[in-house]
Amino acid sequence: MKTTLLFTSLILFTALTFAQVRFVSKTGSSTPPYTSWATASDSIQKCINLCNFGDTVVVANGVYKETVVFKQGITLLGSGIDSCIIDTREIKTSDIHIRSVKIQSDCTLKGFYIVVNTPDSGIGIFGQAERVVIENNKITEATTGIYPGDSDILIKNNIFTNVQKAIYLESSTRVRIQVIAENMMSVNLYGILISFGTKPIIRNNIIHVHSLEHTGSGFAGGGSDTAKVFNNLIIAEKEMWSCSYAHL
Repeated sequence: MKTTLLFTSLILFTALTFAQVRFVSKTGSSTPPYTSWATASDSIQKCINLCNFGDTVVVANGVYKETVVFKQGITLLGSGIDSCIIDTREIKTSDIHIRSVKIQSDCTLKGFYIVVNTPDSGIGIFGQAERVVIENNKITEATTGIYPGDSDILIKNNIFTNVQKAIYLESSTRVRIQVIAENMMSVNLYGILISFGTKPIIRNNIIHVHSLEHTGSGFAGGGSDTAKVFNNLIIAEKEMWSCSYAHL
């Protein structure tokens, strides 16, 4: 056991020691390995494909019409939700829903405006992973803003607009801890939905539900291991059958 732990630690130390910062920009020459603004990749995914565990990808302002699939251990930093845009509205797929960003373990996603498809089609961020941070992003035009599946995750200070559901949590393998904090959600149906296998901490969020029907909920769900829900503000546009409910 000691030998295995030592070997694993050496691999991790080596990966972090040689970690690179890589760049993405619409004005770079797109010359691998993309380690300067002058040689920056013209595609987020092309840059990620070259990355190793521990690398950071910095993305300049621009509209990037592509889906993004993380590799493990990557930090992806956009230049801000006003002008650093992942736009998947024109992406063709054989799936029912477009999926804009797929997370992996030990990854961080910050500073992007993710335009998915339409409010009735698509998922902004999805995947099953350990130790994930999703922070300071804006997600719009989606059926579900974030669907992390079997993931331990921090979802903090994000903005959701024109989505059916902002965040949907569930886990089919083991109890997962998900922290949802300080987000702003403008939703057509549900703010936060939780299901089996979850152990969420939901705090300091603002949820505006403006369903056209007399249905909708700021927070709803059941079957979680435990749930801590406190200091959230839920605003209902019209009288609904439930503004907030849970079976815990």
